[in-house]
Amino acid sequence: YQQGLNVNQGPRFDAFLDYNYGRLLAKLNRLEQANRHLDRAVELAPKVRAVHYDRAKLLMRLGKLQQARTDAEAALTLPDPGGFILDLQVYNLLVSVYSRLGEGELARRYTRLAEQATVPLRSRDRK
Repeated sequence: YQQGLNVNQGPRFDAFLDYNYGRLLAKLNRLEQANRHLDRAVELAPKVRAVHYDRAKLLMRLGKLQQARTDAEAALTLPDPGGFILDLQVYNLLVSVYSRLGEGELARRYTRLAEQATVPLRSRDRK
C-alpha cells in the first residue's frame, strides 16, 4: 500500500487506495494511521457511503463520538447503489454511537429502524 500511495497519481489514480489502506490499518489496530488515511479518503470520495461509514466506525473506536455521529449520519444520507453498506449496518452503528453519547431516544429510534430493516438475500436485490 505504501508503494502504491507513492505512485498513485496521473491517469491511473485510484481514489480508493487511501480508503482500503485505512481499513487495513484499522484492522491491524493502527488507529491513528488509519484515521489519517480515512480522512484523506473522505476528501477524495465525499459522496461514498462506505468511506463515511468506515471512518465513523474508526472514530468511535478512537472515542471521538461527535465526529463518529456526524460521519454515520452522513453515511445514512448517501446512496449506495452497489449495496455494499446496508442501511441496517448504519442503523446499528448509530445505535452504538448514540448509546455512548447518552442519547437514549435517538438510540431507540435507530434500534426500531434496525428491527424493521430487511437484509437482501441475493446480491442482485441490494439497492
